[in-house]
This record gives sequence, C-alpha cells and structure tokens, in this order.
Amino acid sequence: MVLSAFLTAIVFNLRKGHVGTALDVAIPEEVWVAMGISTASFVGSPLILQEKRKKKTNVTELETYVPELKQALDGESKERRAEEIRRYAAGNLIRNLKPEDARLNELITGEEVGNVKVLDLSRLQNLFFTLIIVGMYAASLGLFLAGAADTELVSQFPAFSSSAAVLLGISHGGYLMNKAVDKQPEGEND
Repeated sequence: MVLSAFLTAIVFNLRKGHVGTALDVAIPEEVWVAMGISTASFVGSPLILQEKRKKKTNVTELETYVPELKQALDGESKERRAEEIRRYAAGNLIRNLKPEDARLNELITGEEVGNVKVLDLSRLQNLFFTLIIVGMYAASLGLFLAGAADTELVSQFPAFSSSAAVLLGISHGGYLMNKAVDKQPEGEND
C-alpha cells in the first residue's frame, strides 16, 4: 500500500513538472515503524515454525484430528508409519494434503496438531488490528492523494498515529509470543 501510494505521488509530481523533486516525498516515521513491525512478524513467524517442524509429532493428537490415520497406521512398519504421519504433520504443525484443502478459516485457527480446530485469539486479534490499521491509513492516503490535485507538489504523506503503531506492535508481539508456545506435548514416536 505504501509503495503504491509512493509511486502515485511520484507520478503526480512528474505530471506537474517536478522532475528534479518528484522523489522528495516524506513518509512519516510512524509508517516506517509500522512497516518494520509487520516485516519483523513476517520474518519471525517462519523462524518460530521452523523450530516446531523439528519436534516429534504427537501421534495421539494427530489421530484425534485425522481419525482414519489410526487405521492406516495399524500393523504398518515403522518406516511406513513415519511416512504416513509426515503426510499429515510436520513436527508439531498440521499439513494440508493438497493446496485445495486450505480454508480461509485457517487464518484464525491453530496451526499445530493439538489446536488445529480451535480458534486462535492471537491470530484473530492480529488479523483484525492489522486490517483496521491498514484500512484506515489506506483511506487516509486515498483521501490525501485525491485532494492532491489542488496542490502543486506532493511532498509528504499524511500523519500516522503513533498510538496505532504501538497497537500494531503489541498485536504482532503477542501473536509471535503465542506462536512460540507449544500447544500440545511433543510426541514420543515419529
């Protein structure tokens, strides 16, 4: 959103004939902070999940989620059992067998074997706060750029609330801390 607004401001400045100063568009410090928070969450989440993939799958919990797995595992060799378990789980994390199996509700439910069918409040609040803050600033930017037709040069973006940046930081921090906590005991056999 910020990149597209920045490009729009540059194009607007170029159309007004400000070739030498077209790139001189100030972005508020709070916007940079909010983008840094989102980037840290974007990078931190896979790092946390990488550690969860290394853990042993809790087969008992997995069989609760995938009842047909218990029958598929009965009487199978250790290698075949491990292969079948890996189809459904990567360590503590649940897997969809095919991309078509993904559902929109997975944005707000757990991603571990032990909480895959449970509403994850940290994911829900993170999604809502992010959508609200991004939506409000997108509307602010849109109105600002629409009103820029009356100005000679777009030299800065509208202000961004420092309270919104703090709220976003708390939301993403809580989300990452909750993600780091295991939602079930580690499995005994893989």
